[in-house]
Order: sequence, then C-alpha cells, then structure tokens
Amino acid sequence: MCVSKNNVQERSFVAAVSKMSVHAKPSTHKSNVSASFSPTSIVHKSLLEWEAEIYPSARKRVSFAPSCTFHCTIARSDYKEEETAVVWYSQQELNQIQTKAAKLVELLEKSNGYLGHKRYCTRGLEGHTRAGYKNKMMNRGIASMVVLDEQDRQLSEPGVINYGIIAVAYQQVSSRCQLCASVVGESDSKAAAALYCEADFEMLQTLRPSRPSRKEDTEKEMRCTENKHAENWMSTQRTEVLTRL
Repeated sequence: MCVSKNNVQERSFVAAVSKMSVHAKPSTHKSNVSASFSPTSIVHKSLLEWEAEIYPSARKRVSFAPSCTFHCTIARSDYKEEETAVVWYSQQELNQIQTKAAKLVELLEKSNGYLGHKRYCTRGLEGHTRAGYKNKMMNRGIASMVVLDEQDRQLSEPGVINYGIIAVAYQQVSSRCQLCASVVGESDSKAAAALYCEADFEMLQTLRPSRPSRKEDTEKEMRCTENKHAENWMSTQRTEVLTRL
C-alpha cells in the first residue's frame, strides 16, 4: 500500500476494516479490554487501531529528506562476462565457501563452540552447530506455542480479538533472542572496529616515511661535514691557482 502525504489510503483502509468489523452494544461490566461486549459477539479491530491504543506515542510516520542523492548504475543484464565474474560468485566459489563453513562448524563442535584464533571467523555459523540448532528450534517452538495458546484463549472467550496481546506474548519470547543477538552484534562491532583501526595503522605505516636511526643520522652528518671540508679545500686551491696567474 502506498503512503500519500495526506494519508488517504490509510484512512480508507481503516474505514473499510471498521465497516467489516462486527460491533455490538457494550455492557456496563468492565474488563481488561477497553469495552466489554455481549457473549455472542467478537469484534475484530485493525492492527492500526490496536497499535494506536496500546502505543499511542509510537505512531508510525513517514518523512522525506528535502534533498536526495542519486547514484546511477547499470542493469544486471548489461554486465559483461568478465564483469559478472568479478561481481558475482560462481558455483565453484559457492561450493568452496560451503565446504569451508562445514569445516568451521566441525571445528566448533570439537572445540565446544570457541575458536580463539584470528584466522577463523565463525560469525553466522552458531545456529548450524548441534547445540545452536537445538536452541534455535526450541525458541521457535516456544514462540509458536505461546502465540497459538493466546489465540485459542481469545477464541474460547467472548469479547475482542486482541492482536496487540498476541504480539506482546510473542515479544516476551523473541526479546530474549533479540538481546542475545544484540550482545553478539556489539562484540562483532568492536572486533570489526579493531580490524579497521589495525588496517588503517598499517596503511599509515606504509605511507609514512620511516624515521632513520640515530646511527644513520650521525653518518649523514659526518658525510655532510666531509663534503663541506672538501668544498672548502677545493675553493682554497682554486684561489691559490688564480693568484699565481
């Protein structure tokens, strides 16, 4: 769905959903939801309405920068064979990457999930080990079970189908996975920054002229002194020859 400046599409979508919703006369009894409904009615609200009620300050907005920068590139069909070979992986290269990844997973299994050598990069391979795969599938199963249980509970009880509560139930499980991913990402960020700093330092060392040692400085000074003495001696001899003439 396209988003226009005056949000016409969004309002029309909400209006259409509200017309499709089944509204019932609210009773005087109060419950956890905003309004209680008759036992025989189920009211479906749009996800936009639930987000507006649960997160009033988190209303999503779309904004555009006043200035844009465009970068032109050629289409993939216009690539030459040598350009395609440089830009895209070949099947042989993909097979080599998969073989290397399988060997790294095997090393991870043998080393109990830790490889301290800088030569090996295990980023993204944690979920392919036995323990990582088991943990990943367990988290998926728990998340699915929580969502399905919440759906069954709402369908078995009269009232409102609350998509926001279903999302919160899922987030209670996924937030732990998100926290673990954030910790791994922070560690990877520090490692990448250290590598960039090391590469920049090595590049500066290659560009910067090396400082001569003290011995080299002394030898250079001695050569300069000898050259000055030689120039003075040649100047004296030249002067004597000219006076004789």
